[in-house]
Amino acid sequence: CPRVKEIHQKAQELEKKGYQVVIVGDKNHQETKGILGNIKEGIVLGKENDLKKIKLKKRIAVLSQSTQDIEKVAKITSLLLKNCEELFFVNTICVANRLRQKEVEKLAKKCKAVLVVGSRKSANTKRLYEKSIRLNKNTFWISKPKIKKERFSKFTSIGIIGGASTPYDDLEKIYKILKK
Repeated sequence: CPRVKEIHQKAQELEKKGYQVVIVGDKNHQETKGILGNIKEGIVLGKENDLKKIKLKKRIAVLSQSTQDIEKVAKITSLLLKNCEELFFVNTICVANRLRQKEVEKLAKKCKAVLVVGSRKSANTKRLYEKSIRLNKNTFWISKPKIKKERFSKFTSIGIIGGASTPYDDLEKIYKILKK
């Protein structure tokens, strides 16, 4: 993704300007590792509690893994703001992912069940699932387009959403199974 390359460049640029680079993300995710690999010193925060384990400098720059949840990034950034003199924030969450996150919230509130379709290894699919399950306990993570219609027959409305790399054909197959 060209956007990820931009995040790498921005992290380098901000570090050169004297900022301590803080990345909100999953420390074991390839994208986060890639950002860290392009700067001399960087800190990854995966959750609010991680703040207790780090020493912040006076000037920090906050970026995030492109698939992060915007609410999580906002919470961590507001906590960081209380602990530094200067904070430079760059919204590096992918626009398509932000739109999907908003859409899954609507589906979770509107539908009796939500099927989040995508790989178990996909960070953005994971975010969609987490967002949906918080709002609707009848959220199911579907990794393959092979489902049993009977499992979902009790639900009068079902929302279907896919992660960024989920083939549209997979969503179509699931829709057709449910429509039978």
